[in-house]
Amino acid sequence: MTKTRGVEKSKLTGKQREVFLKELENILPMLSKFAERHGVKYFTPLAEPEKRVGPKLAVSWMPKGLKIIKPYYNGLTVWQTADDYYKGKFPKFKGYDMVGLVVLIGGSNLSEINQYYSERKKELSKLHKALIASDINKFFVAEFGFMVRPKIKDDIASKLYYKFLDLAAPYSDNVLFLENPSDMKMGTPQQVKGTFIEDIIKKLSK
Repeated sequence: MTKTRGVEKSKLTGKQREVFLKELENILPMLSKFAERHGVKYFTPLAEPEKRVGPKLAVSWMPKGLKIIKPYYNGLTVWQTADDYYKGKFPKFKGYDMVGLVVLIGGSNLSEINQYYSERKKELSKLHKALIASDINKFFVAEFGFMVRPKIKDDIASKLYYKFLDLAAPYSDNVLFLENPSDMKMGTPQQVKGTFIEDIIKKLSK
């Protein structure tokens, strides 16, 4: 997949991953009951499992996680994937109602962002074909926004924001969380208030 983003390594290594999943299995019934009792619309047994335990273990465990939550939860089940961890073909996402997707705008300048857009456009098309093969026809956009605040003018950044929204629109059910971008140096979250992002959020919420 895309090389420009890089892949964040899990802090879990070796047997720790299996221990983590076993402990998660023990508490999933309780979490599922909680989600059902409080009318949670979307639920995943593990967000971005590829990032947490690696793609191989994620593919083998996610069907098991689904079986654990199904007796207790009647809402929409989501496989929230870190799809850039897969090399080559995507796995089958069968059994899940939707696939959650991260659509974050990468790059610190206009050239990098446009390159990322072209790459992500191709990836989403390939992923969508894999979802169709899994009898799933919609994405769930679980995270959306700038990864870092880009070094470009706000009016250009605003246009790019909408461009990426349009990129996800054919696949999504319009469910997304707008991210708070971090600064370029320390990764410190920046406030949305008083920025062009605040204006966009206001427009989208109407």
